[in-house]
Amino acid sequence: YMAAPFKPHLIGAVQAIAAAIPPNPLIQKGETVFTGQGCNSCHGENGVGTAIAPSLAGIGSKYPPEKLAALVRTPTKEMTAAGMPSFDLSDNQMKALVEYLDSLK
Repeated sequence: YMAAPFKPHLIGAVQAIAAAIPPNPLIQKGETVFTGQGCNSCHGENGVGTAIAPSLAGIGSKYPPEKLAALVRTPTKEMTAAGMPSFDLSDNQMKALVEYLDSLK
């Protein structure tokens, strides 16, 4: 039979489980807000950062949701000087955007 005990290939199993988990609709809506408002124009696709704007990966662990929303609505002087506009989003749009930003790891 086998020379060694069976060891499942866990990487594929983890990928299969991840694929089976339905995506969070609020995160999907937030991604739509992110691209629809043009955030990806400066911060890059999926917020990876570009030469003109920083990466947003891990931003959700740096700031609580209320602070993220406040920074999007009213950027700091430094952010404004670097070209960040303010965004007047509905509460639902902002909640979705913050959820999306928090998902960026």
